[in-house]
Amino acid sequence: MKRKTAVSLSLVLLLGGCGSTEDVLDQHIASATVREIRKANQKDRFVSYYLQKEDGILKQEGTCTQFSIQGKCMWMNLRVEDIVRSVYYTDVKADDLPAKPYRHESGSYTDVSDDTYDYSLYVYGSGRIKVMLVRTAYEDFICVGTLDEIADCGEEAIAIARSLKADRDAVIKAYSKRNDITYTTDSLELFQTLVPEEGGIDEILIQDSSATASPGTGEEG
Repeated sequence: MKRKTAVSLSLVLLLGGCGSTEDVLDQHIASATVREIRKANQKDRFVSYYLQKEDGILKQEGTCTQFSIQGKCMWMNLRVEDIVRSVYYTDVKADDLPAKPYRHESGSYTDVSDDTYDYSLYVYGSGRIKVMLVRTAYEDFICVGTLDEIADCGEEAIAIARSLKADRDAVIKAYSKRNDITYTTDSLELFQTLVPEEGGIDEILIQDSSATASPGTGEEG
């Protein structure tokens, strides 16, 4: 609750002109983190999410979806390896991107299930046209354009991530060959008689019509 209040306050300051050092990208990202999460209206094989009616899907293939966000292309790619990792290797984290971007920011968002995840935003290129990568819990969003254009896409990327639900079972079934091993145990009763007070251990092994020869006798019953 404290986190949501803090984000809301920062948004008011930005939109009110108090955050003079912040740019349009920060404003759009802040707006997305407090936007109302709506019921999913899009669904594919692996994920479901909400997409604004004025935006659209240009193409969907495998784990990659191409959107039209206010007339600008944005790609969303499901990071299958992170879902598999989260199921089987919960103590292992993915490596960060090795390249040094022109700009790198990070923050957090709360999704439709009220879970909080971190996101990272990378901007590459110092000229007018830039490339932006937004890395959320299990999705990468990529777009190319001016600062205003990538800001619009960045806002929708966070908004989509907040409404998104991944079908982990479907991902594991499609992309992982690792199977859970279920171990079963069965009781094996070795001895049906108590250890005699006197005598050798071979006396314990003799049972009804079948018996194991006593050491040194060389005979079988």
